[in-house]
Amino acid sequence: KRGIPFVVAGNSNCRQSLWHGASWNFVLWGGLHGLLLAVERVARDRFPGLAVPQSIRLALMPIRIAATFVLVMVGWVFFRASSFQDSFAVLNSMFLWDAGGTVLLPVGLTLAAGLTLLVALAEERWALLANLHLAPVWTRVSTYAFLLIVLELFAVTSEEVPFVYFQF
Repeated sequence: KRGIPFVVAGNSNCRQSLWHGASWNFVLWGGLHGLLLAVERVARDRFPGLAVPQSIRLALMPIRIAATFVLVMVGWVFFRASSFQDSFAVLNSMFLWDAGGTVLLPVGLTLAAGLTLLVALAEERWALLANLHLAPVWTRVSTYAFLLIVLELFAVTSEEVPFVYFQF
């Protein structure tokens, strides 16, 4: 009986994913999303008061973040690719480190992504950006200027990128 809501939720995600387009890739993306939500809910319900020491929770945090990131990225492959064949080609390149392809992310953007990850981890640990409004004015201005420069340098590519929903 308890599993019925999760089946309904997974089915609902599959049907709702068709809003993005009439493709089996979207159905798989929605089903994967529903499955991951159901697994998270079941794990949370099965172990509600699991007494894990704070030090272990903090040590496992990067692994949990990385696992979530990888699972979401796999789902996005199915969302973005035009066919199952394209999806599996991208997944093959992602996980088998296939060097025979086009570099999709220039070195500068890769560095910016790494910097963003470090900022996110620091924010999770020390809430630096959440408390930025408490910092001296020179710190706030320097931070905002730095972020705008990074955005200006790395956000522009040499190609025109159309809005994602115009591509369907």
